[in-house]
Amino acid sequence: MTQTLSSQRSIRLPVFFAFFAPPIVWTLHLLICFPLVNLVCRIGTPLPLYIVTIVALLLSILAGLVAYGSLRAVQGQDHDQNALWQRREFLRTGGVLFSILFSLPIVLWGFAAVVLNPC
Repeated sequence: MTQTLSSQRSIRLPVFFAFFAPPIVWTLHLLICFPLVNLVCRIGTPLPLYIVTIVALLLSILAGLVAYGSLRAVQGQDHDQNALWQRREFLRTGGVLFSILFSLPIVLWGFAAVVLNPC
C-alpha cells in the first residue's frame, strides 16, 4: 500500500508541474519584468531583462518536455478509459500545449526587449 501511494505521488507531481508551470512562469515573468524595467533604465543595460526572460523560457520548455516525456511513457498502454487515467491524460496533453502556448509570449516579450529600448 505504501509503495502504491508513493508511486502515485511520483507520477502525479511531474504531471502537475508540467500542467501548471507554464502559466505560472509566464505570470511571474511579467510580474518580475515590469518593475525590472526601472532598474534597467537606471543601470543602463537590459541584461537583467534578458536573464529573466531566458530563465522563464527554459522553465516553460522544461515543463513541456516533462509533459511530453510523461505522455510518451504511457503511450500505447491500455487503461480501460477510467476517470483517473483520463484526468492524467488531460494534464499531460495540456502540459505540452500550455508549454507551447505560454512560451510564445515569453519569446515575443524577449524579442521586443532586444529590438526596442525598454526605457
